Amino acid sequence: MTTTDLIPTGLPAVDALLGGGLPIGRLTLVSGRSQSGMTTMLDTIACQAIRQQTPTVLADLESPTRVRMTRLSAALSGVPFTDIRDDSLTAEQRAAIRTGDRPGAPFWFADDVRTIDDLSWQLGVDGIAARLALVDGTRLLLDGGMPRIMLGLDKLAASANVAVVATLPVHWLPDFPDGDLPVSAMWAAGAVLWLHRRHSDEATVTVTGTGPLASGSATIAADFTRARFLPLTTDPVTS
Repeated sequence: MTTTDLIPTGLPAVDALLGGGLPIGRLTLVSGRSQSGMTTMLDTIACQAIRQQTPTVLADLESPTRVRMTRLSAALSGVPFTDIRDDSLTAEQRAAIRTGDRPGAPFWFADDVRTIDDLSWQLGVDGIAARLALVDGTRLLLDGGMPRIMLGLDKLAASANVAVVATLPVHWLPDFPDGDLPVSAMWAAGAVLWLHRRHSDEATVTVTGTGPLASGSATIAADFTRARFLPLTTDPVTS
């Protein structure tokens, strides 16, 4: 697999564990307990894609589009989410938001997605084909049980030649044993990013999967008020 087949997450330590980035043509699963930062991980990946002009579609089955747009604006600009939401911005913050915006970046929201077929119809816009599809709220897809949904997303990734990244809380994985990565998370995913929120400003990402992946863990900085993860200064990786 070459670097052209991989999409960076924006977190070098995580990319190293993924063999260079998110694999195009495969499903990558982001899993963890509630409040572990699964949505924030998707926001972080989305911002990196926007900065690199990677054609990206985001399907959020749980939050209104305006809320997700505000989260992305916070992550791109570094302005707290609540300040943008409440429109209580200083002149300096407004300037930061303008600087953070990437006009013309090939990024769009998939509306009214309830099935994998719905998502597949929205993998392109204005003649631009997505290279990255982000799915938040996978449990709400109406495609049957979770094994069928994950197999369907992985099949979509392969047929559309797109990297699919989807969130799934661990309580939706039936064989999740405390302390271990759920075996069922590997039904179809090429890789699983298992998130553990250690502190309010730090999280651990454990990566497991197939192919050129180096199973191990990375510690990253968490900035939840700005809807983003960041590399630590040392960006440590442990095997």
